[in-house]
Amino acid sequence: MDFDYYVDFFYTTLLGIVAAGGSFYAIRALIQKRYGFGSWLNKQKYIFLIIAVFCSCYSLNLYAKKLALYQEYVDNGVQTEGSVCHITKRERRGLKSARFHYYHSICYQDTQQQRYVTVYRSNGNMEIGDKVEVYYKSNNPSDSYVLTYQESLFNVIMGMMQGMFWGLLSIVALVIIWLNRKSRSVSGQRN
Repeated sequence: MDFDYYVDFFYTTLLGIVAAGGSFYAIRALIQKRYGFGSWLNKQKYIFLIIAVFCSCYSLNLYAKKLALYQEYVDNGVQTEGSVCHITKRERRGLKSARFHYYHSICYQDTQQQRYVTVYRSNGNMEIGDKVEVYYKSNNPSDSYVLTYQESLFNVIMGMMQGMFWGLLSIVALVIIWLNRKSRSVSGQRN
């Protein structure tokens, strides 16, 4: 199993626990009318809300596109086995450091034994000779989709769940903002 699988599973689980716990306490504070709930977040509440909304929208949009692409090729494509036949490593220089991108040439054959090559960019966890699943369109075998963990259905589901959990945290942030505003108006009425 790919190491990225465990990282995504751990991150999604942790985010889910935080979102569920935050939601539970926010709902409880709302029911009990505990104005001032989450006052520790008072100064950063809008930043937290913006981050949560942005992460939710970004994750849901990105993984919805991945899901559509995955379904297009897996549902309508022809499955074959490909293998990594060449790897190109390119350096991309930043301000402080260099990052490397790996371009893997994946060789595969269609049903007529015609050979095709597609290029797949990854984080470098494949080696020459590694086998991968490839889906290609029957009317255009050169149009292909390399199925690795990053393009798998599990990865897409994890990303969609992350987006939903960030959305839940956005609601928690709105509840905190509302309870803190209500706290100020209640304390203003007492004075």
